[in-house]
Amino acid sequence: MLEEQALVFSFTNDISRYDSVRNLRPNAKSLTIRYHLIDNIYWLYKSFKCGKIFYREGGYKGLPQDALFRLPDVKLEYLYHFVGYESIIIKMYSDSEIILDASVDYVEYEWIY
Repeated sequence: MLEEQALVFSFTNDISRYDSVRNLRPNAKSLTIRYHLIDNIYWLYKSFKCGKIFYREGGYKGLPQDALFRLPDVKLEYLYHFVGYESIIIKMYSDSEIILDASVDYVEYEWIY
């Protein structure tokens, strides 16, 4: 979801059963992460592989910004993120790898118990 100058990810439905959350917040029921964007520009890339079965080359192709909101909710997985100075790279997975690159100045975590 895109709010005013922020990109928002919401995770619900008893997230404490996952290993990555169980150690941090064992009683958490949901988590909302807000990435405050410096500007409303972010880049989205999706991985692809060449058509042959044993041909292991591929790469990433750029997607339009509105493609982020058309990704499937059911199978979309938030894998991890890298943080740099005024930058964040988020890696997700649906039917292939998806990379989100944005200019961010701060991140807010909201845990709900």
